[in-house]
Amino acid sequence: MVILYSADPLPSFRVAAIMKYIGVKDVRVLNGGYAKWTNAKFEVQTTANNKQPVSSFGTLVPTNRYYIMDMTDARKILADKNGSVLVDIRSWFEYIGQISGYDYIKFKGRPKGAIWGHDLSDFRNIDNTMRNMDEILAMWKEWEITPEKNMVFFCGTGWRASEVLFYA
Repeated sequence: MVILYSADPLPSFRVAAIMKYIGVKDVRVLNGGYAKWTNAKFEVQTTANNKQPVSSFGTLVPTNRYYIMDMTDARKILADKNGSVLVDIRSWFEYIGQISGYDYIKFKGRPKGAIWGHDLSDFRNIDNTMRNMDEILAMWKEWEITPEKNMVFFCGTGWRASEVLFYA
């Protein structure tokens, strides 16, 4: 088991998605991150554990190839009209092509056929914990994003999509 945390939960989810991709079976992210842990007055350790890294991961990487998809895979999702959805986890203004959302990404818009899954901030409570599952499902319902569908999440660089992947 690997439990990840960070000051802002976002990097933890990105690392978690990569770990799942390479084959780590049990990856978890601390809901609310390090701030939630310390605000609850739980103990922290400030010394090294002195654990030695393993010499081999023990499997071919990637083990879970479809955790991270390429353009060909994304096109297949968009072509599947029977239960797959490509879900955009960016702001509304990024989704409608008004802005790119990044100072280093020039293009605007989205792949034709992608649906809006809401901005990452819509998935978090004020303390950076994940919102209630029922609230998220209700939010998605209006866009026909439902649990029985094959959902593939994307954003500009994969960070926001990684967090929502774990929520889903």
